[in-house]
Amino acid sequence: MKLITQTTTWVPGVGPDAPTVVNGKGAKQSKCLYKFTDFDPRHVLRVAAVSAKGFTKYGPRNYLGIPTLEHIDHALTHINAFLAGDPQEDHLAHAICRLYFAMATKELDADQAPAAEGCAHMTESCPAVCKSDSDDPCPVPWTRAMIEAINTKREFLK
Repeated sequence: MKLITQTTTWVPGVGPDAPTVVNGKGAKQSKCLYKFTDFDPRHVLRVAAVSAKGFTKYGPRNYLGIPTLEHIDHALTHINAFLAGDPQEDHLAHAICRLYFAMATKELDADQAPAAEGCAHMTESCPAVCKSDSDDPCPVPWTRAMIEAINTKREFLK
């Protein structure tokens, strides 16, 4: 998986090689793999407002320094606070924002995880030492948190 950055952006399905589709009127265009129009802009703005408050309180892109599972814990806290009827914050917008941050940090974890020799994919040693026979890194996107959780479980089961 390639990390989307400001200098190099590879968006799947966008570009000169995107497949062409023909609509009912015979007009052709690139096939769109995305459906943004199903997202109500008011809800997107609610999530963006939560992000803006975080930017003001914690600084730009602070969320990148927080582990993926901590973002998930916070998202689940907001979901449960919503279910419990807590009115203090827009808990659903906060949960969605934290899940977005979890996706971003998981991508970083996968791209920056160290690779080593000896992976047969999904073997007992795969998460800790993973590299395919080629020079390309392992296609299994393990995060550091997942590796730690698996190793902790292994130690507990011994």
